[in-house]
Amino acid sequence: MEHIDKRGYLNTDYLLFHINDRNKDEHSFHYHEFDKIVVLLSGKASYIIEGREYFLEPGDVLFVNHHDIHKPVIDPDEPYNRIVLWINRDFLTTRSTDDCDLSLCFMLSADAKCLFRPDDADRERCLKLLLELEEECSEQRYGSKEASDAALIRYLISLDRAMTASDVRSEIPFRCDRKIADILEYINSNLQADLSCDTIATKFYLSRSYLMHRFRSETGYTLHNYVLQKRLFYSRKLLEEGFSINEAALSSGFADYTTYLRAFKKVFNCLPSDFNDK
Repeated sequence: MEHIDKRGYLNTDYLLFHINDRNKDEHSFHYHEFDKIVVLLSGKASYIIEGREYFLEPGDVLFVNHHDIHKPVIDPDEPYNRIVLWINRDFLTTRSTDDCDLSLCFMLSADAKCLFRPDDADRERCLKLLLELEEECSEQRYGSKEASDAALIRYLISLDRAMTASDVRSEIPFRCDRKIADILEYINSNLQADLSCDTIATKFYLSRSYLMHRFRSETGYTLHNYVLQKRLFYSRKLLEEGFSINEAALSSGFADYTTYLRAFKKVFNCLPSDFNDK
């Protein structure tokens, strides 16, 4: 099985990185177990996320949900100045209330295709809060963790307010192959279905060879591996929600239990029973 890399390990609630460099390395597709926010301060970059390429401008806020398969494309001729936030989903869940869901910005961005371009006032307001968070994260003073937590929560609420008050669906430039985008959407909405290459090629009126070539060209990974990875992610989510191993396997499209166990262990380096022993 071809492997899609998992990058980064987050053993705390969140991490902030302020990076200004010239990056000449070509990045490969990967995913994270945590949510990520990228704020471009200067430079020229795009991000390919789930088959769509987004072209960033300074001040843009890019959201990468956990398990989204993505990679940056960076112009090496310009300094790439950005602030990156890694956020543990458990932090968002435990700090949310019935009246304030801190993960709202990630849900809105998923619906609006990942990129938010705030107006000048919102950009200035959000960036001010983000820089306050950076300052708190870099200090080791009395109450630094509590102050950092508060700063992050204020920043996320500011993003939520800006996004709900504006048209996040407004025209944001991105490039994609429309047919491949439709196929990706179909796969993610129908993980229990027959998602073999032949079946999808027939459904979308493509030849099998063209589909395989085009899918890899646009996404960087094979159709089979993409389907397998998404099924495994979904099955693990079900296990964490309390579903039995058998229910999680069947609901995510695995007809063969042995195949499921083998693939699960290869990707996550553990067994489904480590999440749920039902």
